[in-house]
Amino acid sequence: MSDSIFQQPSPQQLAAFIQGDPVAEDEVLRLVLPQLYRWSAQNYPNLPQSEVQSIIHQVVSETCRPHVRYDPSKAKLTTYLIGLIKLRLNDLYQKENKIISFEESGSNPHEKLPQVLYNQSETIDKSTRITRAMFFQEVENSLNDLEKDFLKLMRQGEKRLYIFVEILKQYCPVSDPEREVKNTKERLKRKLKATAQDLNYRLEDLLDE
Repeated sequence: MSDSIFQQPSPQQLAAFIQGDPVAEDEVLRLVLPQLYRWSAQNYPNLPQSEVQSIIHQVVSETCRPHVRYDPSKAKLTTYLIGLIKLRLNDLYQKENKIISFEESGSNPHEKLPQVLYNQSETIDKSTRITRAMFFQEVENSLNDLEKDFLKLMRQGEKRLYIFVEILKQYCPVSDPEREVKNTKERLKRKLKATAQDLNYRLEDLLDE
């Protein structure tokens, strides 16, 4: 892992933290939270800081849950937390975007927004794309070839039944097309949801559906 500008908990603190030790949890939060506050104020000055901090608390609280799949060997804690926080901030940005758009334009919600907000949106969108790519790379490890083909179509927004039926026929006989396509999709969605929960992501953050 690359060096971080953030001060990180010690390996001993992290080891106890991911096991749910309350003392380690308190030590880690005292170290990490002030740094996340400063980071958010510097990077998202145009968003309401009270709401941004609320999102930070929500993400950190979820990460403190037992059995959360945070692996210190794969990412620094602040990197992991900031990746999740940026996803949640995308929702907050969209809400603020609509409010500011209306206020700036008077009655025209399509009036051009200030350039600083536009640039901020580009940064959030880029982070979201990266996190989605990491998620789908992870989830594909648990999919068979049929499910991978279905996932590709679903991510492209494909809705037509016969397209999925043709894919299904490549892997197995099909006697009840509608039911078998539906069952395959539902099985795939359960795997997506399980992986999202393991990674402490919200599935709705990662899918465009």
